[in-house]
Amino acid sequence: MKKFLAGVAALALTLSFSTAVFAQTIYFQGSATPGNLANFASGSAGGLPYVANNGSANIASTLSCRLYATGGAPASPAASTYTAQTPVITEVYYAEVYVAAPCTATGVQVYNSATLSGNVKGGLANSSGAVLATSASIASAGTTAYQLLAFTAALTVYPGTYYILMFYDNTTIRPNTYTAGAFVAAKQTGQTYATGFTAFTPATTFTTALGPVASLY
Repeated sequence: MKKFLAGVAALALTLSFSTAVFAQTIYFQGSATPGNLANFASGSAGGLPYVANNGSANIASTLSCRLYATGGAPASPAASTYTAQTPVITEVYYAEVYVAAPCTATGVQVYNSATLSGNVKGGLANSSGAVLATSASIASAGTTAYQLLAFTAALTVYPGTYYILMFYDNTTIRPNTYTAGAFVAAKQTGQTYATGFTAFTPATTFTTALGPVASLY
């Protein structure tokens, strides 16, 4: 009996130490509350379910939304990585971004080129193309640097596939876009800048010189 109690005490101490050191949070079925069950449908505001249908749980650390960029990588200083785009004022450009753990998104940050003009809007859509958040119209600023485009309201983003959206009100700006990639990069046509972003059916392929170089923050 003494050996059993000693073993239980040792296990409790180990678990306590592990919890203190790693401070992990368990989310079940896409729940925003640790330990609670919630099954978000694919394409809902909560993104894809956070665990497989077999009910197994994922364990996620608290991560910054700044880690989630289109194409899965932050901007590169190598100019050859990107293509200078000539935008059309009736088109919205978007690229896929995968969120691996829950985070709060305040906005999108776009990596500008050296040629800026006019105004820009940024947004976020879920896997079904429903618009979740948008920024106000903001003057383009900051050459060869990230520009922050704050959402009108921050939102919690759950694991799943999303799309970062960009909209320009002029044709003289030259946004950085991906030359090559293995993710969705496409455009939505027939749009009006003053109206803003509208729901769309996401593409399934990559098209060169369309996907914005951007990330959440």
